[in-house]
Amino acid sequence: MHGGMRLKLRRIYCGLNQMNDLMPDLPRRVILFTKVPLPGQVKTRLMTCLSAEECASLQSSFIKDIVRACLESDAGLYIFYAPAEEITPLKECVPDSARLYRQEGREIGERMHNAFCRTLSECRASVLIGSDIPAMSSDTITRAFEALSLCDVVLAPSEDGGYSLIAMKEPHKFLFSLSHYSTTSVLEETLAKIHESDLSCILLETCSDVDTEEDLKNLVKDIENGKIDVPETKKFLTAKGFIK
Repeated sequence: MHGGMRLKLRRIYCGLNQMNDLMPDLPRRVILFTKVPLPGQVKTRLMTCLSAEECASLQSSFIKDIVRACLESDAGLYIFYAPAEEITPLKECVPDSARLYRQEGREIGERMHNAFCRTLSECRASVLIGSDIPAMSSDTITRAFEALSLCDVVLAPSEDGGYSLIAMKEPHKFLFSLSHYSTTSVLEETLAKIHESDLSCILLETCSDVDTEEDLKNLVKDIENGKIDVPETKKFLTAKGFIK
C-alpha cells in the first residue's frame, strides 16, 4: 500500500515543480515550534561535543536563522514555545512582530494540533516547522504554501523518518494522534492516515534536522560547501572552531 501511495505523491510533486506561476493569494501563517533556548534543556544529545550553555547558544542561532527564513516567506510568524516559565532567551532571538504563544497540550501531537487550530481560526493556510532544522529555507516554506492550492496536506520528510514541515488548510486532528513521535516511522504512519482518510498530499524535498554530533558534522560540511545559507549558525560554529 505504501509503495503505491509514495508513487502517487511523487507524481503530484513533479507536477508542482512545473507550475512556476503558482502563488495563491491566501492569508497565511508560519508556526515555529521551539523550546526556549535554556542551558540543559535543549540539544542535550549534542552535549558530547558542546557544553549545556553552548547547546543553548546553538539553539538560539538555529532559531534566528529559521526566523529569517520565515519572515522572507512573507507569512505571519507565530511562535509556540515550551517550557513556559522563562521565555526571555527566546524573546532575544525573535522580532517584535512575531506572536508568541505557549504550547498547549500533554503530547507533542496534541500541541501541534492546538497550534493549527489557533492559526487556522485566523487564516486559510498554515505551515508548521520545528527549530532543529536551521537549513529550512524561505523557498521551501513558500513552496509548501503553493502546494496547498493543489492538495490538503503538505509534508517535508526529515532524514530520521519523521517530517520537518507539515502544512494544511484545516486542522485535521487525526493526523496528530500517533502513539509516539520519537520513532523512525512517524512519516510513514502519517502518510498512512492521510491515505486512509482519502486526503491528498504533496511531499516536498527532505530536510535534515540537527540532533546528534553526526548531524552537526553534516551541517558543518553543508555550510563549508556553500549548500545552505545560515549566517547565525555559521557565526557560532566558526567561533567554536567547527568551521575554519
